[in-house]
Amino acid sequence: MGNGSLSCSFFVRQFALSKLPIKCYNKAWVIENSSDYAHGVAVVTDMLNAEQPDLFEDLFGETNQISIYINSLNLSAAKQAIEKLKQSRQSIDLRNESQICEFFMEHLILSDVTNMVSTWKEFTETFKGNNLASNKHLKKNYFTALCKTIEEQKNDDDYVLNIPVGLFYIYAGDLKGAKARLEKAIVKHPDDARLSGYLGELHFLRGNVQNSRICYREAFEANPNGVDLDSISDGAVIDLINHVKRDVSNSDYIDWVVIYGCIEKIFPYKIIKILDDLRLYVNDFLKMETDYKKGKANPLKPKLFYKCMVLAESNQYLKHIRSVEFIKIRALMKDINPELFGIYMEGRK
Repeated sequence: MGNGSLSCSFFVRQFALSKLPIKCYNKAWVIENSSDYAHGVAVVTDMLNAEQPDLFEDLFGETNQISIYINSLNLSAAKQAIEKLKQSRQSIDLRNESQICEFFMEHLILSDVTNMVSTWKEFTETFKGNNLASNKHLKKNYFTALCKTIEEQKNDDDYVLNIPVGLFYIYAGDLKGAKARLEKAIVKHPDDARLSGYLGELHFLRGNVQNSRICYREAFEANPNGVDLDSISDGAVIDLINHVKRDVSNSDYIDWVVIYGCIEKIFPYKIIKILDDLRLYVNDFLKMETDYKKGKANPLKPKLFYKCMVLAESNQYLKHIRSVEFIKIRALMKDINPELFGIYMEGRK
């Protein structure tokens, strides 16, 4: 039943064209909309075996094979199977399957990495809302083929059409390959928040929540507007983003996510222990503080508050740097956002 989602969806469509009892159609439709495809196929099987056993056995087998062909990108075999089934059962609805085959056969070039990326983008836009286009087996097999082409061509690019290559490996289920690609890209493109975000997703998929949250924190710190929010699977982080959006209620809410995340103990606090790194961080902080006091940095309030928070957490190492005082750091936090500062202080008791 590995292709249950595609086959069950297809089979539900056939009820409208069949002479089966309406109770079968209604029950299957409810199951289809619940997305419980495996259960749906099982129920449909029982019903149709009772009503028209021979019809179901042949029809399900043939449609499931079409699903397998499409999901494995064996397009010529899928097209032949579709044409064969159309000839033997003229009332059958295979429009979706036919359109997808035709689309890929017209656009897809498996030996061209750029073409494969652009074709998938166009495919998901063209067939948006079509459950065939969101089939997880098709997506995984597609990106497995893409990564295979990348490896065969020894393509060492960090991006294809401005999309991080590491993301393709995540889609393919190759988390080891994804990690290598993302870590290499982060060194060269530290300001691309997508990279740290995808690395966080990778760790989350591996079950390493602690490392995952560190990566998410780094992503939201580097460039909150650059984080690919749709790629996040961690429910706690998704809830955090929604909570901040409700609480801040303005367009710059995303800038406060990293602060809320640390205060609410979803992200671990950042502590800078290396003195040279701390000096650089303090220099950036002092420049930002100067702009803030001149009234030039209102949009940078969350960034300045976060820098204050990092310096406060790094206090035991900060004593070696005379250009900034711990008490003044906390006073600045209170000036920027008194309410949030109060919550922060409460959590540090």
